[in-house]
Amino acid sequence: YQVYFNVIKEYLNNNLLYEYNGETAPCALVLGSTKAHIYRLPKAVELYKAGKVSKILLSGGAKWEFPSDDDFSIAEGFPGCAACPEGKMSEADRMMFTALKMGVSPEDLLLDNLSMTTIQNMVCSLVTLEQSIRLYNVKEIILVTTSYHMRRSLGLARMLFPKWIRIIPCIAEDRNTRRDNWWQTEIGNKRVYNEIDLMIHYIQKGIMEDFEI
Repeated sequence: YQVYFNVIKEYLNNNLLYEYNGETAPCALVLGSTKAHIYRLPKAVELYKAGKVSKILLSGGAKWEFPSDDDFSIAEGFPGCAACPEGKMSEADRMMFTALKMGVSPEDLLLDNLSMTTIQNMVCSLVTLEQSIRLYNVKEIILVTTSYHMRRSLGLARMLFPKWIRIIPCIAEDRNTRRDNWWQTEIGNKRVYNEIDLMIHYIQKGIMEDFEI
């Protein structure tokens, strides 16, 4: 077990290779989750306000019951607002409300409300980019997600995006699955081991390139 544990720790520590170095791109792609509006989105808004990106693509079609707060009133009547009658909304819409509250202009937000998996995040985001700003205008894109999720997301993006688009990783740390604490909680352990299982599956299917730790 200790050998396996050390390998996994090294896997997360290798995300240090993915430090964001201030690059610019037309768009930041934020991958959705139930708490992406808390941990991932603010990093993209930081890039936006610093002039590193001019658009933010919010990707996530899974619908959840999010607690109500002031974010919702900010975007009332905003085109594309998909708060469902059953009280649920998509991860992308939830991020949208927070982005508007943080000062992002509505015209600078692109939404993918269809994707249900990380692979679909990539495919649906490509369609959204083509429909909004055209893929031939995109030479770089900044990928924003949490550290434990970055290696798989980056591998899938590099496999599925056109080769002329450079994927620039930008890590947004969450609370329980950082490089320095993931093994200290049950949820952190579960997330990391699940990521490793998924990467093995994708590599075996040829959807993601193999790599050495």
